[in-house]
Amino acid sequence: MLIADADPGGALRVETDDVLARTNLPIRVTGRISRAARRLRIDLREALGGAPDESQDPADSVRRKYDAQAPFYSNRGGPDLEAPLLARIRRLVPAGAKILVAGSGSGRECFALAAEGWRVAGVDFAPTMLELARREAARRGLAVEFVTADLRRHEEPAASLAAVLFTYDVYSFLPSRIDRVEVLRRALGWLQPGGVVFLSARLVRSAWDRVCLTVQWGARRPPRATWGSSHTRWLTTDGTLGRSFIHVFTDRTLRRELDDAGGTPENWEGGHLLVRPRTGAGEPRT
Repeated sequence: MLIADADPGGALRVETDDVLARTNLPIRVTGRISRAARRLRIDLREALGGAPDESQDPADSVRRKYDAQAPFYSNRGGPDLEAPLLARIRRLVPAGAKILVAGSGSGRECFALAAEGWRVAGVDFAPTMLELARREAARRGLAVEFVTADLRRHEEPAASLAAVLFTYDVYSFLPSRIDRVEVLRRALGWLQPGGVVFLSARLVRSAWDRVCLTVQWGARRPPRATWGSSHTRWLTTDGTLGRSFIHVFTDRTLRRELDDAGGTPENWEGGHLLVRPRTGAGEPRT
């Protein structure tokens, strides 16, 4: 049974009379070293020849992936919001204040925040995700506003929010550095005094990640390619392999973008980096 990427629901029971064929295959046992070597070969092959699904806008490959995976994200088990992140939001965001969830997907983070008493709005560009989110909000009786929009073009009134929560890796789904900095700059401008941004982005985790990203960067012939621009692999509903855009940051490159956006980063906790508007942001820098 497939789970996660392409599987829309639970297990499917098949009656014996409906089975078309059976086969006995030899059991293949591989050692840990062999499996690791195979994974390294796959990673290098992807770095040399892989690329996001063809599109004028690499973000479209992200939209297609999450629309296809919407049933899984809507039905998966576990908490709607991880406990460490929820505890951090409780400490930093006043009760009853308004929070915008950027990349709200199937709405689970929104539901957790609304159930805690915050006023919540979610924005996402995947229509199937949002359709499921609206249905589930109605089923739960939660007053969550969901907006279908691309973060690169979404606007909120200045000083209208107590917090902006980027769901996991959403900042990394924005293909252009210029767009990422502008999205974050606007998000900081939507905050009320004392407001915060909870930012999530995909980070380099190992020396091997750096090797693969460097090989990928070279294979795509800079200056068209940007170091860190990569893709994730996922299984589509028709059984083929899809590839969706993602940008992978070092801590240093991420903090540079935050600085250019006028943000002051604090610490990582609950999978998110806390960012506040820099004092004097928007004024000429000397």
